[in-house]
Amino acid sequence: MTPNIVCGIDQSPEARAAARLAAALAERLNGRLTLVHAVAAGASSAMPSWPYPASIGDTSVRGSLHEAGERLMSETLEDIAPCDAIGRIEDGHAPKRICVAAEEEDAALIVLGTRGQGASRAALLGSVSLATIRGTSRPVVVVPPAATRGRSLDGECLVCGIGGPDDTAPARVAARLARALDMPLTFAHVAPRQDAELSGSTIAVVPLAAPAQPSERPVLQGRAALTGATDTVREVAPELAGARMLAGDPAEQLRQLAEQERAAMVVVGTRGRGALGSGLFGSVSHSLACSGSTPVVVCPERATAGA
Repeated sequence: MTPNIVCGIDQSPEARAAARLAAALAERLNGRLTLVHAVAAGASSAMPSWPYPASIGDTSVRGSLHEAGERLMSETLEDIAPCDAIGRIEDGHAPKRICVAAEEEDAALIVLGTRGQGASRAALLGSVSLATIRGTSRPVVVVPPAATRGRSLDGECLVCGIGGPDDTAPARVAARLARALDMPLTFAHVAPRQDAELSGSTIAVVPLAAPAQPSERPVLQGRAALTGATDTVREVAPELAGARMLAGDPAEQLRQLAEQERAAMVVVGTRGRGALGSGLFGSVSHSLACSGSTPVVVCPERATAGA
């Protein structure tokens, strides 16, 4: 795994937590961290550009914002010292500048904080994390608001949500991260079972070895998905991966599993292929990033498997 990491920052507590996690990852991966702070170059009041809510065209205002950005950068670099890090003050829309920096630095990961906005509000205002995920092929680590109360990279394992047997990018990214961080990895598939025995607020485990009837297609597909994931990463980290078959609401089940296993991060894709996969990806990654307490590694649909 290429160890370079790019982290977008602003003045928020969530961004400070993201910078600390990015620094911890850079240290553990023996890599370099690049902090990126963007000064908007002309955002309209209807579609604010993070973190500035109004149009910025006046030279003196822009100069003041650059000075504020430089102070923020200096404070953040001091906060994460002695991490090997550099800072970049960029002009333009934050997601685009972060994506450009990630390409220029050949980043293995992009790290961002999130304020936990709901789906409709994020769509209206233009969430930086969502826009960055859509604009890059690099895995994006999203630090939820609740994660600001914990320690950087605090955890004992990685959890990877698998929607189907062709979800190779999240599986490979999770395996490479697990090996680099020297952490065990658990693949988890959530079957959309609705019966009372397997649904509810607690983790419901479907035994992988239990017999399944042909009518139980979700269970059979789930087993195929987990088998495909473990086969995919066998050459990367054969000794690390385990598998869990769960049932119920995908986001809630993955959130509970991460808490139960004390996961350092949860790895998911952005959306699956087919009805089964779409139940896990997209809305689930957003839900975990907004309301969970564990950092989420979101692998875009076109994520580079070697990242």
